[in-house]
Amino acid sequence: MSFCKLKHEVVKLIYIYIVAILFVFSSVNGQNDWRKTKLKIPSTICYASDKVEKSFVPPPPEILLKAGAEKKSDIIVSYNLFPANAKEAFEYAVNIWEYLVESDVPIYVEARWRSMNTNTLGSAGPADYYANFDNAPRKNCYYPVCVVEKITKSEISGSSSPDISATFNKDIKWYFGTDGQTPALLYDFVTVVLHELGHGLGFTGFFYVTGNVGAYGNENAGDVSAFDIMVVNDKNHMLTDTSVFSMPSTFLFNALTSNLLYNSSPVATTNNSGNTPRLYAPSEWDDGSSIYHLNDATYPHSNENSLMTHAIGKGEAVHDPGPITKGILADIGWKLMKLNLDKPKDIEKRQPILFNLSIESDFEIDTNTVFVYFSTDAFKNDKDSLQMTYNNELELFSAVIIPGFATQKIDYYVSASDKMNRTFSVPGEAPSEIYSVNIGPDNTAPEIIHIPMPYFVSYGENMIVTAEVIDNLGIDTVFVDFSVNDIPQQSFGLILDSANIYSGIFNVDAKLLNDGD
Repeated sequence: MSFCKLKHEVVKLIYIYIVAILFVFSSVNGQNDWRKTKLKIPSTICYASDKVEKSFVPPPPEILLKAGAEKKSDIIVSYNLFPANAKEAFEYAVNIWEYLVESDVPIYVEARWRSMNTNTLGSAGPADYYANFDNAPRKNCYYPVCVVEKITKSEISGSSSPDISATFNKDIKWYFGTDGQTPALLYDFVTVVLHELGHGLGFTGFFYVTGNVGAYGNENAGDVSAFDIMVVNDKNHMLTDTSVFSMPSTFLFNALTSNLLYNSSPVATTNNSGNTPRLYAPSEWDDGSSIYHLNDATYPHSNENSLMTHAIGKGEAVHDPGPITKGILADIGWKLMKLNLDKPKDIEKRQPILFNLSIESDFEIDTNTVFVYFSTDAFKNDKDSLQMTYNNELELFSAVIIPGFATQKIDYYVSASDKMNRTFSVPGEAPSEIYSVNIGPDNTAPEIIHIPMPYFVSYGENMIVTAEVIDNLGIDTVFVDFSVNDIPQQSFGLILDSANIYSGIFNVDAKLLNDGD
């Protein structure tokens, strides 16, 4: 049995015009620290090709109105100096993406109409990146703010700050029609908007070149984006693997300019008949364009995957992001599997250990791949696994491990795969990161996470005490001890609200308090 106290050492209350100051000895958890970890990088550029490449790739069939599809997201655009006909074409492109990316949180776009370099059609990128947020697919990896909002299901920047910043060249000879019948000497505006929004949704990252040295990062050397960790060479070596590519280095520069780079996205590869998508990596580094586009020669105009190539030709209309781009964005975080594991508590005596797991997945789950992997020596020599079985009524995957007589600790992780050949695990970095169940006497004190209340103005309302309380075996009782003028008062209990959060009404009669108490 475990218990914990929230100890309020001093309570000073003055009734009516009265302020209560509580000095609370507690640990405070910086739950929003991840929000300080963000980056801004230059936008990726889309170039204008001088070639006439008359062609039309129509919108995805699943989003045509006759198919009866429903929008999966809400993209809200703030226009800066845009002409009316450009806005109409922009909204048409936005409408396509709204059917393809799914989020409970609105995606805000700032679109600017400006003069740019003569061969530049537009540029765009995420307004911010964040790492190590709740349910982040990978540790120390940066995700565009709109992806973070999708995963956390919470608004971060809000309508006052865009998720995507985009600029379009007002001096280009544009075609603003939405029918794909772009004249041979004009550039299709819908195509360029779709392209730039693709970058804003995550088709970009942090690789750069200085002289003949290649590197990645922004505020710190080694920072990587969700796109960057999927970039591989022709031998399938990750460019962010420092055991292969030291960073920064000429060796990495040679890889970045090798014309032999690929994106190892499992979904994109599956969508591409098992072929790893080829990236644009010309022998001369193209700042703002290299790496973060598909290879033009591999996916020429009229190809279904040509939208995200580095240049768009005259007369070229591509109104479908294509299976490769949709696959890469899926693996950047737009399509995920979330494993919700009910972590078993430590036990004082040997008994069966139950593992319950629920799964939320954007793709169909391969139920034959749901396993708990366990070990008694942190997976050094002893390794075993047990397939988890599915209970239709409870909608849970379960497994039971029976510890050996001499077992003092079981290390474990859980993993599952979807039908797109992707494997997810909890903890997310398993097996380098693992969970443990200890078996034996309980010597670990509960952890109390409580934010002190600096003051309380009494208007006849109750003061609520709240705390997060965590224990390795589980919580029996949570209560508050307090004193007035150093005289101990009657303790009172807190009630479990949800998860590990306990709360209760502070048990003080303000009418019995005097000025200066």
